Amino acid sequence: GGLAALVPQCIVVVSLWQVRRAVSRMLESPHQDDDASHTSMKMSASIVSAAQRTANLQLLGAFLTVFTSVTCMWFNLNSMRNQSRGIRCAQIGELNPYAVAIKIAAMFDAVVSAATAVLLSGGHRVTRHATQHDVLNWPSLRKKRRKYSRTASTLSTHEPEWDNKVRELASRGLTLEAILGFYKQLGSHLMPHYCPEIHTTADVVRQAIIPASAKTCSALSCVLMDGQPCYPMTMVTHTWNNCFRDLVAAVAADALGDHSFAVVARLLQDDVSALEKALTAANCLRRTYWICAFSVNQHSAICGGNPHGDKDPITNIAPPA
Repeated sequence: GGLAALVPQCIVVVSLWQVRRAVSRMLESPHQDDDASHTSMKMSASIVSAAQRTANLQLLGAFLTVFTSVTCMWFNLNSMRNQSRGIRCAQIGELNPYAVAIKIAAMFDAVVSAATAVLLSGGHRVTRHATQHDVLNWPSLRKKRRKYSRTASTLSTHEPEWDNKVRELASRGLTLEAILGFYKQLGSHLMPHYCPEIHTTADVVRQAIIPASAKTCSALSCVLMDGQPCYPMTMVTHTWNNCFRDLVAAVAADALGDHSFAVVARLLQDDVSALEKALTAANCLRRTYWICAFSVNQHSAICGGNPHGDKDPITNIAPPA
């Protein structure tokens, strides 16, 4: 059992060591001196330095875990060798020093393992959840947002076509109100057989998002926002294999400042109007998001092919290409 636990621990230590070396090489790499890249390079260096500190802490925790595991194994082996002595100690009522040492080492190993788990998960960096009101009223955060906004606006690849496309993509956000408006059409005007508990984002993209934007052959966000540029407050990262209902629920929960989307998901399924009232009361419907399923032109992406032979989970029919 000890060896079985020690092998993955050693693998983690080696992996973290490689990560630390890679981060260190990034810090040692020569920086460009031109003014255009000075600010962005300074920001990158600070981010890499923070990553290096995190990697050092994680490596230390993993190394201590291996050390305590080896220590426990050593005490266990010595206890087995001195088993006869332990029996004599029990017979005359004395403490077996090896048994005591094993218990102390096991307790220390458990504490170190728990601390390592916190370090590896990033739990030591978790702070209290900030509400939307807090964020908007922290002067220091407002200053940082203005600083980063100015920096982002000056970043350029010096390739006009590329820069213009990046700016155009960045303007394809959409409001939470538009997302909910689209969601309410599922099961009726769009994708009549839609089932919130079954259909994934991939299903909705092929059978609702692409048809809804077919007339203009553009990103659905452009259709929902009437072609007006909309810059997002938040970029959403998600997987297309999850339920589309949960994606929308996660976005709405974020707008409400909720830690979990479970309640919102239930409202989306049973009472969308109640959710809209809550979002309206919290003044959240105008919050803007960038979601690839909406903001990327799917007619230039997955439209026109189905290489994996995806089929609708209810009808068992492949969506039209």
